[in-house]
Amino acid sequence: MSFNGFNVFVGNLPATTTGWDVENWLEFEQLPYVRVLILQDPKTGKSKRCGFIRVANESHLQPIIDRFHGSLIEGKQIRVSVAKKPAQRRQGDVTHEQSSTKLSISARQPSGDQHSLR
Repeated sequence: MSFNGFNVFVGNLPATTTGWDVENWLEFEQLPYVRVLILQDPKTGKSKRCGFIRVANESHLQPIIDRFHGSLIEGKQIRVSVAKKPAQRRQGDVTHEQSSTKLSISARQPSGDQHSLR
């Protein structure tokens, strides 16, 4: 699966966190985003406790990282960083194309290329 735009990686999420939860956090903070993806195990359907926030503009990456990196969510300190492209990951890491990881795409999709609160 390839992504257009820029991605923020979000890790160490509580297992109960959904794409809707992340969208609500972003909307509450009035941070623009395009889509939220939460990774799930394809066999169990359980969250892999990480995901991605896609933004349309590179300038939207840092405000999300600054606001959420290190935040406590249900007692877990989440990690937020610029997502690395598969070629930038350490050797031995599994890329999305090689894995059977299921992406849970939040059902609420903005009508345009960008979602932001006014």
